[in-house]
Amino acid sequence: MAPVFEGINSIEELIGKDVAFRSFADKVAQGGRYKVSGISGSLTAFLAKSTFMSTGRSLLIAAESLKRAETFRDDLETLLGKEFVYFFPESGNSMGQESITIQAFQSHALHGLLGGDPSVVISTFRGLLEMVPPLEDLNKNRINLTAGDEIEIETLISRLTNIGYEREKMVSRPFEFSVRGGILDIFPISSEYPVRLEFFDDTIDSIREFEIVTQRSHKHIKNIMIDPDFLVENLWRGVSRTLLSVIPQNSMLWIDGYDKLAQFADDDPDIDLEEIKNDIEKRDGADFLSFTSPGSIRFKSSPQTRYRSSISTLSKDLHRWETNKDFVFVLCENDFHQERLSKTLENEGIAIETAPLSAGFNLPSVNLHVLTDHEIFPCDLEGFLENGSLRFDIVLLLSILHHYALSPDFGKPEKFLAHVDRITGKYLFLDMGQNHEDWFRDTLPKWDSDFIIRFIKMHTSFNTVLPLGTDTDDSGHYQGNYGRTLFVCFRK
Repeated sequence: MAPVFEGINSIEELIGKDVAFRSFADKVAQGGRYKVSGISGSLTAFLAKSTFMSTGRSLLIAAESLKRAETFRDDLETLLGKEFVYFFPESGNSMGQESITIQAFQSHALHGLLGGDPSVVISTFRGLLEMVPPLEDLNKNRINLTAGDEIEIETLISRLTNIGYEREKMVSRPFEFSVRGGILDIFPISSEYPVRLEFFDDTIDSIREFEIVTQRSHKHIKNIMIDPDFLVENLWRGVSRTLLSVIPQNSMLWIDGYDKLAQFADDDPDIDLEEIKNDIEKRDGADFLSFTSPGSIRFKSSPQTRYRSSISTLSKDLHRWETNKDFVFVLCENDFHQERLSKTLENEGIAIETAPLSAGFNLPSVNLHVLTDHEIFPCDLEGFLENGSLRFDIVLLLSILHHYALSPDFGKPEKFLAHVDRITGKYLFLDMGQNHEDWFRDTLPKWDSDFIIRFIKMHTSFNTVLPLGTDTDDSGHYQGNYGRTLFVCFRK
């Protein structure tokens, strides 16, 4: 379940008093399709949560771009919790490890749609047209294993091979398995971690998730679902269809940026716009417009002001809103940012909470102002890295990665590395804090040079990582620290 954020709950209560929201809620209850306009910031995510919770039905949201889809995913994971939110990215021209990663997301999303419990699936316009295996065949070829099940290891090996898994000495990525005596390791495509099955004769004695690099157990689980490789064509007896055509009939469909569908179709002559619109019309749900349209449910919201670190400008707005007795909420990406803003704005008397959202908004009808820390103090590193059009021959990543390894508030180090991998054309030069330093001996106990090399290879497309030498900064005031290895990473 999502963490309980007091500020989020108060924001939801205020949105619920908005006249446009009440019209929106009535339309949701009635069913059919309806148009919505005047949406700013993360307001769409609040509407999605309300719809999902009030109807108990699955919801598929299609965004105009991959970046916009990722924004929806992140916001809804904050508001709903990760267990309800699935991501179905488009395949595009992906190859190698990127292709496996995308299929992992897709497989996980299809698993959510087939699971029977309501879920929210986030995709893109092009993702709606992605060809997926017949769901009945996908379900039939899944392998469901539970602790206590009786099955011969050789039988399980045969079944894994039939659905596209390959036997290796050690598992390192999805679609691999390994066998050592009565232990069978499998990396299911739809799982974040590989699993270790321990057998007693022909009985599965235990199932544990484990870390690839350290081989240490992550946690015990009762059962695991192993999805097949989409590319093993002889598994599919039915006809592959688009995601749009296979989602369960009771699901709702939201199109974010409906007015941009025409441009999307113009960019690809193989796309039949009328056919897409006809398929959309068959589903209950909302068409969100980027402009005001007659007959649409119009929210009179506006984007948050980008203060660009100007506290004086922010203070003026805060004082004006306080005079008007408006409701102001500042939402932060992590506890560090929350503490910093709390000290900066300690005399302003506003609610500041750790609850990451992509963008703030104003809803004047209920005197509501939602601000985000990264729009007050802009930091464009993540946006810079996520810009798919950027690519550089040489990238230097110095003394950064250990911040991600030290604190989950910064984000996962593997996700950050994946962004860096995507913008690196030829060579990445990298160093980071290591476990021999006094600063990190207790907090980064496994991060030595060998571990760093394995970690980079595992989470990027770099297949060659070479140590170039160590720095000589471990002297004087910094005695006992530094002496870090500089690595060069490239692809052969």
